[in-house]
This record gives sequence, structure tokens and C-alpha cells, in this order.
Amino acid sequence: MKFCVNASAFLLLLTTGCTPRPHMAQDGSVKTKYIHQYGVEVANAHEWTERGSSGQIIKQLKNGAVETQNWQHGALHGLTTTSFPHSNVIHKETYYDNGQRVWQTVNYSSGMPKRQDIFRPGNITLVSTWYEDGAPRSSEEYHTDNLWSGEYFTREQELESQIAQGTGERIRRDGHGQLVAKDDFANGKKFLEVTYYANGMPQKYIPYVNDQIEGTLKTFYPGGEPNTAEQWKANMQNGDTTIFRGGQRVAIIPYVNGQREGVETGFRPGTDIITHEITWKNNQKHGPSMYYVDDEKVTDYYFEDVKVTKTAFNERSA
Repeated sequence: MKFCVNASAFLLLLTTGCTPRPHMAQDGSVKTKYIHQYGVEVANAHEWTERGSSGQIIKQLKNGAVETQNWQHGALHGLTTTSFPHSNVIHKETYYDNGQRVWQTVNYSSGMPKRQDIFRPGNITLVSTWYEDGAPRSSEEYHTDNLWSGEYFTREQELESQIAQGTGERIRRDGHGQLVAKDDFANGKKFLEVTYYANGMPQKYIPYVNDQIEGTLKTFYPGGEPNTAEQWKANMQNGDTTIFRGGQRVAIIPYVNGQREGVETGFRPGTDIITHEITWKNNQKHGPSMYYVDDEKVTDYYFEDVKVTKTAFNERSA
């Protein structure tokens, strides 16, 4: 959870002819100003280094935001701020002590705080969040990446769930109080996440093992009917995915490492009568695709997702 910028790394960037990329700005900058600690603007990065790398670096980013960094002897020291694009309102502010983050705050577009992370020794992080009207939303304590304790509040400031010694339920709401998800924790790790539609109906049931999606992931339509039942392992679909329509099974699709692989089987809703069998390889139709209509069977052939004749498929597969 720590981020450090030291003098040697900063000087390396300068000697290669590049200025340091702005913190959190993936799209770079279009203009950079170097202000010496005594308030005098210097010409370029080379002169900034020669004068001790102390003062401010101000970057105008491609998205219209402005980032202002405070440096001391080649290390970030003091407040670094990033505005919202084309605005004077501060979106993010981070306080550094000789290159090490002390705290970081992210704000709403109104300027009100949305989330604050305080970084403590021993890989402990305190996280606070707020609703858009300024009311507290949650307070959490993380030990490394494990959630050790937390309290979660409604907009009316009622405590609605909590985590104690790494175990319990976390209720997540957006800045307006809308229910987003519920997470179940044990020993600091999330083992089940339930996300919700705006109407309050469940959208997904997502199981976790050691911070990775693993088990049967279920999805639902907004009315509550099942949509899919997916087998996952190590953050990828592995195994059969069952597709539902109108609450009835209509297809089973095999997956290997996130890609369709094997024979997909379609069914008439609520029966075991097969309607189609499609062969997949590396997420592409590859091989025979058979469709059953009454007593008739129609077979098409595909080679890497391109429809071909049976003869052409056999020749190209030889």
C-alpha cells in the first residue's frame, strides 16, 4: 500500500530525457512547469534537477485536469493534488512524507470528500467513505489486503452491518444511498459477493476463494429469473455454463480458461430434448454444428469461425 518516489529514480527519468509521469495520470501531460522552492520558474527538467529538485511541478494533463506536485530534494513531500478535468475543484489529493504516502483523499465533483485512505505502519490502512451530502458511509481497517473491521451506515446514519475480526457482512451503497452489493467475509477474506439491480433484485452471486472467483457464479434477470449458472476457477470460467430462459434450461456451454471449448448442447425449455450441438475451439466455432428440427438434422461445418463445406474442413484439418 506504499508508493515512494526517490531522488535516484527521479534523476534517472531526467537523464533519459523524460519528465516523470504524473501520479495516476495514464494519459500523460501536455505541458509541465517547474517552480523552484523560492518561487522562481525554471526553464526545464534539467535546470530543475541542477537546482536541487525542490519546489513544485505543475502538469496540465491531456484530459484537462491539472496536477500539482510538491517536491523536496528529489522526493515527493507535502501535498499532491489533481483537479477534475477543466475545473478548479480538486478531485484527488495525496500527502507525502519524503516520498511515502501518508494519506489520500478522493472527492466528489462538488468538492465534498468521497473516500479517504490513511496509511499506518505495519501495512495497516484506515479507509473512510462518505455519501454525497457529507454523511459518513463506512469506516474500515485493513491489515495488508485483509479487511479486519468495518462499520457501514445508511444515509440516516443507522448502522446496518459490520465486520469484526475479519468476519461479518459488508453492505455497499453508492453516494446517493442506493444498494450496490453485499459482501460476506471470513478471516478477512471475501467469500461471497451479491450485486443488485436498481430495483433491489439480485443481479449476481459471485463466490470467492483466496480473493479469486471460484465456484458457481449465478446471474439473474431484473425480475429475479435465473440467467446463467457458470463454473469458475482461479478468476476464469472453467467447466459448464448453463443458460436459462424463462426459468428453464436452454443450453449448456463448456468453457476452458475463459473460452468456449467443446460441444455446446441446446435443449427445448424444460426438457432433455436436444435442439443443437455446436463444436467450439478457442472460443470459435470449429467443427460440426448440428441443428435438430422435428426429425430432421441439419449439419454445418466451421473452420475457425468460418463456415465451410465438410470436405474443406477435413482438408484444412489434415
